[in-house]
Amino acid sequence: MNKQNNNNILTFLIIVSAIITFFASYLIDFILKILNINEFWTLTILILFCLISVYNILHWGFENHLWKWKIFKYFFKQPNLNGKWVGKAINKKDGYNEKDVTVIIK
Repeated sequence: MNKQNNNNILTFLIIVSAIITFFASYLIDFILKILNINEFWTLTILILFCLISVYNILHWGFENHLWKWKIFKYFFKQPNLNGKWVGKAINKKDGYNEKDVTVIIK
């Protein structure tokens, strides 16, 4: 991946993480009020934990699965090379001998 593509992915993951954390913080605050827990540090630690967790889950998901989805190829211009590829390997040392090869990328 090139540097611009990495920046786009990082920006996307940070924005989505922030949005999810924003809504999760309201949910956490609501639950803590129901439980009658009004400590600022408890809420802060939970929100920080939520932000880090959401970012890591999104990053893992994107690195392993989401980048292959068609919707993301329009945003990040990363080719999906998964599949079975057939080609020829040429050995230049021994007089350009050719050998058929098959490569499977998962």
